[in-house]
Amino acid sequence: MYKVFILVLALICHLADAQGATLSGFVTDKSGAPVVRGDLDFDRAADGLRLFTPGDNTDINGFYTVTVLPNVYHVSFAPPPNSHLLGLRLFNVSLLTSKELNVTLDSGIVITGTVRDTSGAPIPLVNLAVDSLGAGRVYTPGDKTDITGKYWIVVPAHDSYRIRYEPPPGFNLQVGQVDSIAIQSDTTINITLVPGIALSGAIQRTDGSPVSLAKLTLKRTSDGIKVPLANNKTDSLGIYHVITQPGQYALQYAPPPGEALIGVEIDSVTLTADTTIDVSFTSGVRVVATVTDANGFPLENADLDATRESDRVRLYTPHDKTDANGVATIVLPVDNYEIKADPPPNVILDRVILRNVVVVNDTSLTFILNPLNRVNISGRVVNRQGIGVADVAIGALVLPGMLPGKVKSPFSDSLGFFDATVPVGALDILFNPPRGSRYTGKRLAGVPLVQDSSLGNVQLDTGVVLTAHVVTLDGQPASGYDLSLLTNGAELFTPHDSVNMFGEVVVTAPPGVYDIAVVPQPGTVGDSLALSGVALNADTVFTMVLGSNPSQTPATFILRQNYPNPFNGVTRIPYLLNSQATVTLTVHNILGQVVRMFKYGEQTPGYYTPEWDGTDRNGAAVASGVYFYRLCASKEEVTHKMLLIE
Repeated sequence: MYKVFILVLALICHLADAQGATLSGFVTDKSGAPVVRGDLDFDRAADGLRLFTPGDNTDINGFYTVTVLPNVYHVSFAPPPNSHLLGLRLFNVSLLTSKELNVTLDSGIVITGTVRDTSGAPIPLVNLAVDSLGAGRVYTPGDKTDITGKYWIVVPAHDSYRIRYEPPPGFNLQVGQVDSIAIQSDTTINITLVPGIALSGAIQRTDGSPVSLAKLTLKRTSDGIKVPLANNKTDSLGIYHVITQPGQYALQYAPPPGEALIGVEIDSVTLTADTTIDVSFTSGVRVVATVTDANGFPLENADLDATRESDRVRLYTPHDKTDANGVATIVLPVDNYEIKADPPPNVILDRVILRNVVVVNDTSLTFILNPLNRVNISGRVVNRQGIGVADVAIGALVLPGMLPGKVKSPFSDSLGFFDATVPVGALDILFNPPRGSRYTGKRLAGVPLVQDSSLGNVQLDTGVVLTAHVVTLDGQPASGYDLSLLTNGAELFTPHDSVNMFGEVVVTAPPGVYDIAVVPQPGTVGDSLALSGVALNADTVFTMVLGSNPSQTPATFILRQNYPNPFNGVTRIPYLLNSQATVTLTVHNILGQVVRMFKYGEQTPGYYTPEWDGTDRNGAAVASGVYFYRLCASKEEVTHKMLLIE
């Protein structure tokens, strides 16, 4: 019998070659038994168009034969309804000439159930979309509910899936979704689809003609997550109609592939009731990019981005993933751009960036991605409430030498998202909140990075603010020092911990008890100072005097020389307060008479620089000459001399 079929097959191929290409063969299960009434589908690889192929079912022997026009196709093999066999989808099958193709279908796990609305009525023609987490879309033929709302699909066992239930047009129902469900045996999942609000509108070109097959995408502005939508492409009249829940969204409108139309992105729209948004697509310039590796092999699913050079704004570019030939076409307004090509996920190649690309006419670009020496890290910086934290600087230390690694695009955006490149290898990734922020820094230690990676949500906590004034024994501000906080002998990561030129450093830390050290930076010669068991339970300000002995009680204050001196007009009188005290500053003439008195009351430790403008207590200018200023604090007094010149 088998020889007879081969003879028939050869004859069919010979006759078909004159006008088309024939694909034929046998479909069996793992035991070798024929798969009867299996169905074949042919989708043109170039544009996804499904061919009408009558007689494309297997016979009682599992044999099939289908003739199509010569081309490259995605070929699908669907088992008969209600079987335990998995469907099989083969991509980019070249049918330029006739060929044989025998396939074997594996067994899988059955998921069944019923889809209803909130009143309990069954919903027919609901489309099921099944994604294997980490592996993408699963081919599940027969994945629509029948008139009773029931469905039957088959998936591989021992995996984790997300299943979406997309209602048909005309139903005011949201897409249902089941997340992260592990399927290890036949399973029943019943689901109820709930009503929502409608977002609809018309999409047209600037000449008023409708745009069909344009696609709408919604993303929540709170976290950037894409919202599942059904029926989100425009019809032949350019009309779209989707159902979602109330909320704040970013909207993206993508023209159909192949048209020289510029996509439209709306940053934020609040939807509280049925809403109509009409969109007009303007014409643009095509940029055709070819992405290959160093050997010329085309890279599929490489990602393109275009940033306008004039204002560094990244444009929304639909269809920016390369196809099987490594080609993607994006459409841009006439301008000057930075265009970036990122490698496909899990491909260890470096990104390529072309600067100052002038786009005036249709343009072709070639990107050759070399072996990787940098990787891309992405994610989102959030606080404890899950709200994004903007302007967080990302740093990297390369192990084992802990040398700083160059980071490109090192800041989180207004929603906390970041997308940066760092060197390949084992790294400490540093997250530095903006200076003056109440967020504590974060250090991810020893992260191995050999390919593009997502770090997910990186949470920053709030803490207490420590302000330290670092001075020498004579009260001069000390610079060129770093402040360290240690707990149980381990140093806390504290961004912005370098002492500035005014002898001040401000860091944020979780509440707790710390050992605090001030040490000279490399190349700086000076004293170090360490304080033990300092409790930081609230915002704290204190002074650290270099060269002092922490075990001895320092003077209550240090009074420094005024500046400028001599002076004309205004002079500053600096002093360093080492402990809390009631402070009074007086100015005397050469006869010892009080010319001016400043009562500051209770002051906390710190560095102060009050001014004297050369006037007496009545506001009248005093004469030129020698004056004395005296500081009194906690029964201690110190006096210095100054010279006023008019």
